[in-house]
Amino acid sequence: MSYKSNFSKFVLLSFVLSFSQYSLAQKPRFKEKKVAKNLESHVTFLSSDELEGRLTASAGEATSAAYIESEFKAIGLEPAGNYGYYHNLSVASLRMAQSNSSLLLDGNVLTLFTDFFPMSESANNGIVKGEAINVGYGIQDAGLKVESYTGKDVRGKIVLINIDIPGGQSEHNRFMSWTGSSYRIQYAKSKGARAVIFYSANKELYPSGTLEKIMETSGMPVLFVKKDLSETKTTSVDLTVDIMLLTTEAHNVLGYIDNGAPSFVIISANHDHLGISPEGKIYNGAADNASGVAAMLELAKKIKAKPKHFKNNNYMFIAFTGKEQDLLGSDKLGRGILKPNMPFNYSVNLDNLGHLDSTKTLQVYGTGNSPTWDVALGNVRYAKRKVKGVVKTEALEQDTDAFSFYRSGFPSILFTTGDIATDKTTEDVASLVNYAGESFVVSYIYRFLCTTDRLCKQKKSTDQDGVRTIKGMKTIEYREVLKNNY
Repeated sequence: MSYKSNFSKFVLLSFVLSFSQYSLAQKPRFKEKKVAKNLESHVTFLSSDELEGRLTASAGEATSAAYIESEFKAIGLEPAGNYGYYHNLSVASLRMAQSNSSLLLDGNVLTLFTDFFPMSESANNGIVKGEAINVGYGIQDAGLKVESYTGKDVRGKIVLINIDIPGGQSEHNRFMSWTGSSYRIQYAKSKGARAVIFYSANKELYPSGTLEKIMETSGMPVLFVKKDLSETKTTSVDLTVDIMLLTTEAHNVLGYIDNGAPSFVIISANHDHLGISPEGKIYNGAADNASGVAAMLELAKKIKAKPKHFKNNNYMFIAFTGKEQDLLGSDKLGRGILKPNMPFNYSVNLDNLGHLDSTKTLQVYGTGNSPTWDVALGNVRYAKRKVKGVVKTEALEQDTDAFSFYRSGFPSILFTTGDIATDKTTEDVASLVNYAGESFVVSYIYRFLCTTDRLCKQKKSTDQDGVRTIKGMKTIEYREVLKNNY
């Protein structure tokens, strides 16, 4: 046999062995195989076409909530909603100005939709009569040398505001931060105004006239008039706003494990998604965020099965709705609607866990809002061939459910494998989720939760700063940790 032939065989054998070792390194163990299979089952159902993209308050979202409820029951979680496992939310399905909405300026009758219309920020109902004062662009900014309210007392009055900005709408205009209407409305309200009337004769600046489907408004009438009122310094106003509001129900789903501990930990994921595109295609939302819900369900099973490892906290599992609609579900709960007498310790959010790639790195956001996050992550022991490490970011993105709890004073952290090109598209389907990789992620987060629970032992000492410590390590504090940080 020639040297060349032997060398070729050696190279081939080395390649086969290397490939085999690589394959074995990626192969889940028996328990992780079972978790991977369960994850696939959850994601396949939640992202199926039958759920039509799980749009908040849709029939598909209700089916998703029912599935999660049934899983919570099977796991043995106790119900924690205001209706069994459900915490129901009213969601606006239609807002429409009614024909009795009216506006008189200095006794002159304006016609609804032809001359004026309510804006989305407007309260749904209101009658206001009195004097209106023109405050120009409604900008109060000494730094920009524009102080529209200086010398004008608008308390109890209606304010007239030019919807444009000085110098007109352009990308490099230094007043662009004032270009929206919402901040100017809130500022007028803070000065005591009872209503706001925006105006312009420039058709390019007209608001759409379609009322956004929102539940929370500015709390006072806000109208737009299709004429230039810049020469009108003061005038009498008589206005009526009547907006029809129709609502439907959306569903947060909550279950908990009571370990007899004095505080709760929240583990959450959003179960809603984007629904159906204008072209009729379904946003299945497999990775985003059926994968997060699936991981939450598997973690609930693991924690329920091993109570001795989690005895220092009770555990609340929440599937949020409305993440894709301004964090509707988590915002309501984060602001104390969720059993405010319960002392909550910290929050762990799971979002888009289906794309662990070849780098095997997990992304963690929010590590800067409690000193113990770094301690806990540093103490997790898990095979690096499965999860090599974590990429930590101190801040939380403001469009995450974790942020809802952070701004309410809870230390909050987010685990994710990151976004890829198919996320928030109609191509985000179950077949593209890396279930073996997600089973590794679930195992890693499980070990992380074990670590944080261990750091929350009840025998705590106190350091000079008043922060409770264990063996010199600062622990996760209750609400007080972040009460001044937002």
